[in-house]
Amino acid sequence: MPQAEVRIVASCPEAHHDRVLDICKGSGMSKAFGKQGDFIYALNSGATVCQSVLDATLHSECSLVRILCIEGGPNCDEENAAIPALKKAVADDLKKQTGRQVEVASAWMRMELFETEFGTLADEAAAAKHLELSRYTDYR
Repeated sequence: MPQAEVRIVASCPEAHHDRVLDICKGSGMSKAFGKQGDFIYALNSGATVCQSVLDATLHSECSLVRILCIEGGPNCDEENAAIPALKKAVADDLKKQTGRQVEVASAWMRMELFETEFGTLADEAAAAKHLELSRYTDYR
């Protein structure tokens, strides 16, 4: 079944890095932020975000790419101003690499909302993985 939406977290304040990384891993989201958090540091042409989007969409039939940014970083205003160019770069790169026209949307979220919306998925996935692994653990 085709994946309708691919989500990429492009910016995250350093204080939330580890939790957002866990949520990304657990919920199947891609990440395009570093330890410093903000995509503005790697914005040369949006290369980091574009590559993350390509990696996530190359073998899917998604119709929407949603770039998520967590509020609270020191460069939010600069990043917000760069979002239209980033969305265009992502859409153009996808069209060039895959031949598909994909809608690219973006959203800024407070950490609390991000955790409420996506954290439960990640926690459930981690719990299921732990349960699966515990079946093969010898506790002697």
